[in-house]
Amino acid sequence: PEDETPAAVEMHITWSDGVHFEFTTGSGDDVLKSVLCRGDVALTSADGNVTCGLLDVHFAPDGSGSSAPSLAIATENVKAVSDQQILWADRAQVTFKQGAGDDDPLGGDLQADRMSAEGDVQVLLADGGRAFCDTLDGDAGQEEAELRGNILIAYERLLLDRGDEAVLILHRSEGRGDWTGPGQARFLADPIEVGSEGRI
Repeated sequence: PEDETPAAVEMHITWSDGVHFEFTTGSGDDVLKSVLCRGDVALTSADGNVTCGLLDVHFAPDGSGSSAPSLAIATENVKAVSDQQILWADRAQVTFKQGAGDDDPLGGDLQADRMSAEGDVQVLLADGGRAFCDTLDGDAGQEEAELRGNILIAYERLLLDRGDEAVLILHRSEGRGDWTGPGQARFLADPIEVGSEGRI
Protein backbone atom coordinates (compact mmCIF):
# COMPACT_ATOMS: atom_id res chain seq x y z
CA PRO A 1 0.00 0.00 0.00
CA GLU A 2 1.13 3.51 -0.79
CA ASP A 3 0.59 4.86 2.75
CA GLU A 4 3.01 2.40 4.37
CA THR A 5 6.47 3.63 5.34
CA PRO A 6 9.23 1.51 3.73
CA ALA A 7 11.26 -0.62 6.13
CA ALA A 8 14.76 0.61 6.95
CA VAL A 9 17.55 -1.25 5.14
CA GLU A 10 20.31 -2.53 7.43
CA MET A 11 22.32 -4.33 4.75
CA HIS A 12 22.33 -4.05 0.96
CA ILE A 13 24.02 -6.60 -1.34
CA THR A 14 24.43 -6.42 -5.12
CA TRP A 15 26.08 -8.89 -7.55
CA SER A 16 26.61 -9.35 -11.29
CA ASP A 17 26.93 -13.08 -12.03
CA GLY A 18 24.14 -14.74 -10.05
CA VAL A 19 23.09 -15.85 -6.61
CA HIS A 20 22.32 -19.22 -4.97
CA PHE A 21 19.82 -19.47 -2.06
CA GLU A 22 19.41 -22.23 0.54
CA PHE A 23 16.50 -22.60 2.95
CA THR A 24 16.03 -24.72 6.05
CA THR A 25 13.32 -27.32 5.55
CA GLY A 26 11.35 -29.77 7.65
CA SER A 27 10.24 -27.41 10.42
CA GLY A 28 7.03 -26.33 8.74
CA ASP A 29 8.25 -22.79 8.10
CA ASP A 30 11.09 -22.58 5.61
CA VAL A 31 13.54 -19.80 6.50
CA LEU A 32 16.54 -18.48 4.67
CA LYS A 33 19.75 -20.36 5.53
CA SER A 34 22.40 -18.92 3.18
CA VAL A 35 22.93 -16.75 0.12
CA LEU A 36 25.94 -17.15 -2.18
CA CYS A 37 26.54 -14.12 -4.42
CA ARG A 38 28.92 -14.22 -7.39
CA GLY A 39 30.64 -11.54 -9.48
CA ASP A 40 31.38 -7.91 -8.57
CA VAL A 41 29.70 -8.33 -5.17
CA ALA A 42 29.13 -5.25 -3.02
CA LEU A 43 27.81 -5.33 0.55
CA THR A 44 26.84 -2.04 2.22
CA SER A 45 25.82 -1.57 5.85
CA ALA A 46 26.01 1.10 8.53
CA ASP A 47 29.47 -0.24 9.50
CA GLY A 48 30.97 0.26 6.01
CA ASN A 49 31.09 -1.63 2.75
CA VAL A 50 32.76 -4.70 1.29
CA THR A 51 33.50 -5.56 -2.34
CA CYS A 52 34.68 -8.99 -3.52
CA GLY A 53 34.23 -11.66 -6.18
CA LEU A 54 32.30 -14.14 -4.03
CA LEU A 55 30.19 -13.54 -0.90
CA ASP A 56 28.65 -16.30 1.21
CA VAL A 57 26.15 -14.98 3.80
CA HIS A 58 24.73 -17.33 6.44
CA PHE A 59 21.52 -16.56 8.32
CA ALA A 60 20.02 -17.49 11.70
CA PRO A 61 16.50 -17.04 13.10
CA ASP A 62 15.96 -13.63 14.71
CA GLY A 63 13.55 -12.60 17.46
CA SER A 64 10.61 -12.46 15.05
CA GLY A 65 11.14 -15.97 13.63
CA SER A 66 12.53 -14.56 10.40
CA SER A 67 16.16 -14.75 9.21
CA ALA A 68 18.96 -12.32 10.01
CA PRO A 69 22.59 -12.43 8.80
CA SER A 70 24.91 -14.19 11.26
CA LEU A 71 28.08 -14.69 9.18
CA ALA A 72 29.46 -13.24 5.94
CA ILE A 73 32.50 -14.76 4.19
CA ALA A 74 34.04 -12.75 1.34
CA THR A 75 36.69 -14.14 -1.04
CA GLU A 76 38.41 -13.05 -4.27
CA ASN A 77 39.98 -9.57 -4.11
CA VAL A 78 38.29 -8.50 -0.90
CA LYS A 79 38.20 -4.80 -0.03
CA ALA A 80 36.48 -3.60 3.17
CA VAL A 81 36.06 0.12 3.80
CA SER A 82 35.06 1.79 7.08
CA ASP A 83 35.47 5.23 8.62
CA GLN A 84 38.75 4.19 10.24
CA GLN A 85 40.51 2.04 7.64
CA ILE A 86 40.57 0.21 4.32
CA LEU A 87 41.35 -3.51 4.40
CA TRP A 88 42.39 -5.79 1.53
CA ALA A 89 42.64 -9.59 1.83
CA ASP A 90 42.15 -12.83 -0.07
CA ARG A 91 39.47 -13.87 2.45
CA ALA A 92 37.56 -11.93 5.11
CA GLN A 93 34.88 -13.05 7.54
CA VAL A 94 32.43 -10.95 9.59
CA THR A 95 30.06 -12.20 12.28
CA PHE A 96 26.89 -10.29 13.17
CA LYS A 97 24.76 -9.99 16.27
CA GLN A 98 21.30 -8.63 16.95
CA GLY A 99 21.37 -5.53 19.11
CA ALA A 100 18.98 -5.15 22.00
CA GLY A 101 17.35 -1.91 20.99
CA ASP A 102 14.76 -0.58 23.46
CA ASP A 103 12.58 0.66 20.63
CA ASP A 104 12.51 -2.69 18.81
CA PRO A 105 10.65 -5.55 20.51
CA LEU A 106 11.96 -7.96 17.91
CA GLY A 107 15.61 -7.72 18.88
CA GLY A 108 17.07 -4.36 17.83
CA ASP A 109 19.49 -3.41 15.09
CA LEU A 110 21.80 -5.75 13.23
CA GLN A 111 25.43 -5.09 14.22
CA ALA A 112 28.77 -6.41 12.99
CA ASP A 113 30.53 -8.18 15.86
CA ARG A 114 33.92 -9.73 14.92
CA MET A 115 36.06 -9.61 11.78
CA SER A 116 38.96 -11.76 10.58
CA ALA A 117 41.03 -11.70 7.40
CA GLU A 118 43.76 -13.82 5.84
CA GLY A 119 45.89 -13.99 2.71
CA ASP A 120 48.06 -10.96 1.78
CA VAL A 121 46.26 -8.78 4.33
CA GLN A 122 46.82 -5.04 4.03
CA VAL A 123 45.25 -2.30 6.12
CA LEU A 124 45.41 1.40 5.23
CA LEU A 125 44.98 3.27 8.52
CA ALA A 126 43.27 6.61 9.02
CA ASP A 127 46.62 8.22 9.96
CA GLY A 128 48.18 7.27 6.60
CA GLY A 129 50.12 4.23 7.75
CA ARG A 130 49.78 0.79 6.19
CA ALA A 131 49.96 -2.58 7.93
CA PHE A 132 50.77 -5.88 6.22
CA CYS A 133 50.29 -9.32 7.83
CA ASP A 134 49.24 -12.92 7.18
CA THR A 135 46.13 -12.90 9.40
CA LEU A 136 44.09 -10.28 11.23
CA ASP A 137 41.42 -10.74 13.90
CA GLY A 138 39.54 -8.03 15.71
CA ASP A 139 36.27 -6.58 16.88
CA ALA A 140 34.14 -4.91 14.24
CA GLY A 141 34.38 -1.58 16.04
CA GLN A 142 38.15 -1.74 15.43
CA GLU A 143 38.96 -0.98 19.06
CA GLU A 144 41.32 -3.97 19.20
CA ALA A 145 43.01 -5.94 16.42
CA GLU A 146 45.51 -8.79 16.43
CA LEU A 147 47.91 -9.13 13.49
CA ARG A 148 49.94 -12.32 13.05
CA GLY A 149 52.58 -13.77 10.76
CA ASN A 150 54.86 -11.74 8.53
CA ILE A 151 54.09 -8.27 9.92
CA LEU A 152 55.22 -5.00 8.37
CA ILE A 153 54.05 -1.53 9.40
CA ALA A 154 54.90 1.26 6.97
CA TYR A 155 54.72 5.04 7.20
CA GLU A 156 56.33 7.63 4.92
CA ARG A 157 59.58 7.62 6.91
CA LEU A 158 59.25 4.58 9.18
CA LEU A 159 59.28 0.83 8.60
CA LEU A 160 58.64 -1.75 11.32
CA ASP A 161 59.39 -5.13 9.80
CA ARG A 162 61.17 -8.50 10.02
CA GLY A 163 58.21 -9.76 11.97
CA ASP A 164 58.13 -13.16 10.27
CA GLU A 165 56.58 -14.84 13.33
CA ALA A 166 55.38 -11.77 15.20
CA VAL A 167 52.12 -10.91 16.92
CA LEU A 168 50.97 -7.29 17.04
CA ILE A 169 47.99 -6.35 19.19
CA LEU A 170 46.62 -2.84 18.64
CA HIS A 171 44.41 -1.09 21.22
CA ARG A 172 42.98 1.91 19.38
CA SER A 173 40.98 3.31 22.30
CA GLU A 174 44.10 3.27 24.48
CA GLY A 175 46.37 4.54 21.70
CA ARG A 176 48.92 1.75 22.02
CA GLY A 177 50.19 -1.45 20.44
CA ASP A 178 52.17 -4.44 21.68
CA TRP A 179 54.57 -6.27 19.29
CA THR A 180 55.65 -9.75 20.43
CA GLY A 181 58.46 -11.53 18.60
CA PRO A 182 61.31 -10.47 16.31
CA GLY A 183 61.38 -7.21 14.39
CA GLN A 184 63.23 -4.02 13.57
CA ALA A 185 62.49 -0.32 13.09
CA ARG A 186 64.06 1.72 10.30
CA PHE A 187 63.78 5.50 10.06
CA LEU A 188 64.07 6.49 6.39
CA ALA A 189 65.97 9.41 4.89
CA ASP A 190 63.56 9.59 1.93
CA PRO A 191 59.77 9.17 2.17
CA ILE A 192 58.02 6.19 0.62
CA GLU A 193 54.48 6.08 -0.78
CA VAL A 194 52.16 4.02 1.41
CA GLY A 195 48.95 6.06 1.43
CA SER A 196 47.47 5.19 -1.98
CA GLU A 197 43.96 3.74 -1.78
CA GLY A 198 44.85 0.62 -3.80
CA ARG A 199 46.39 -2.66 -2.73
CA ILE A 200 50.19 -2.49 -3.03
